[in-house]
Amino acid sequence: MKRGKLYKREQFNLGYFTNSKKKIRFSIRKNYYSDYNIKLRAKQKIKRIYLIKEKQFFNYIKKCFSKPIKLLYILESRLDSILYRTGLFKTIKEVKQFINHKNVIINNNLNNISSTIIKINDILILKKKIINISSNKNFYFYKNKILILKIPFFKNIKFISLQDIFGFYRK
Repeated sequence: MKRGKLYKREQFNLGYFTNSKKKIRFSIRKNYYSDYNIKLRAKQKIKRIYLIKEKQFFNYIKKCFSKPIKLLYILESRLDSILYRTGLFKTIKEVKQFINHKNVIINNNLNNISSTIIKINDILILKKKIINISSNKNFYFYKNKILILKIPFFKNIKFISLQDIFGFYRK
């Protein structure tokens, strides 16, 4: 699917592409959206933000069905999300490729799975040197090592309706 369609459908920048110079205008549709459509859009939006497949997302929903806020904690504590929030990479796709090429070591164990859950005080070692190191309250950088001090939360939480996402699966 073309990026313009994804921008228009979700009505905000998903952050897949950083080179987009063209601004996309969002048209407010006057059509009526059904309850099912609103819930489906909310689910698709969060899946597209974190680039997660349906089966994996459904497993996360089953894990935290009693506490919806736990879903955001699980999604933000994934390895790809943590590395993206450090500011060392421009897009989540770039992070996933970096992880798939076995460039990340977690607590002295080689890892190439981007859905690995990271805990506080875990040490991430990056095999390749990354130049742009930004200071962050959630992470401590030392050479090519990253110490996780705190799990960061998604900044644009107002775009995500957890009630709609869990309502979609209640049926």
